[in-house]
Amino acid sequence: MAEAIVKIVREQVISAAADWLKEEIFANVEKEVDNISSKMQMIQKVLDDAANRSVTDDAIKEWLEKLKDISYELEDVLDEWNTNALKHKNEEVEHNA
Repeated sequence: MAEAIVKIVREQVISAAADWLKEEIFANVEKEVDNISSKMQMIQKVLDDAANRSVTDDAIKEWLEKLKDISYELEDVLDEWNTNALKHKNEEVEHNA
């Protein structure tokens, strides 16, 4: 009987610790995503400004195009992260309801 109680308590502690750890990791990643998003906005403003200027140096044009491609790829990753985060939050709400 005591073993069964210990097993149940152990499983509850492990489950609670796993939930806490998952939320901590999610919160930290969410902060990093917000940080990256704000940097992406700044990069986008620089790219927009560069596009409005008449850049004649081919090397700079190529560099700006590569940077623009990278910014679009990163934007896609951030959008995917945000979509998955919303799904996760909805699943948590449905699970707790």
